[in-house]
Amino acid sequence: MNVKQYCGAIHFVTFVDNYSRYGHMYLVSHDYETLNIFKLFATELETHLEQRVKTLQTNHVREYLSNMFKEFCKKKCIQRQLTSTGAPKQNGVVEQRNQTLLDMVRSLMAHQTFQLTFEGICACGNFYC
Repeated sequence: MNVKQYCGAIHFVTFVDNYSRYGHMYLVSHDYETLNIFKLFATELETHLEQRVKTLQTNHVREYLSNMFKEFCKKKCIQRQLTSTGAPKQNGVVEQRNQTLLDMVRSLMAHQTFQLTFEGICACGNFYC
C-alpha cells in the first residue's frame, strides 16, 4: 500500500486456509514482522478453532525463508511448501484474496469522504460491525 496507516503499517500479510477459506489479514510496518504475525495466526487457530497449521505454502520472499521461520515451522511440525518462482497461481487462494483486499482499498481511496485508515475494519473483516 502506498498510504501509511494509523498504526504505521504500509504492508499487509494474509494467511488463508485453502480448505475452509478461513483467513486473516494483518497490517505490518516491516517485513521482518512476518514471523511474529504467523506465530500469532497459528496460536489463534489452535486456541479459537482448535486446529493447527499443518502445511504452509508460500512464495520465495525472504521473510518466509529465514532460519528463524524454518526453525519455528520445524518445532511446530509444519510442512513447508514453496511455490515456483514467478508462478503466483500456485498460491491462487491467497493471491485472489489479496487482489480483493487491494480492490477494496482502491475503492475506498477513490471515494475518500473519510479519513483513510483501517480503524473501521474489525477483526472479522467486516466494516463497522
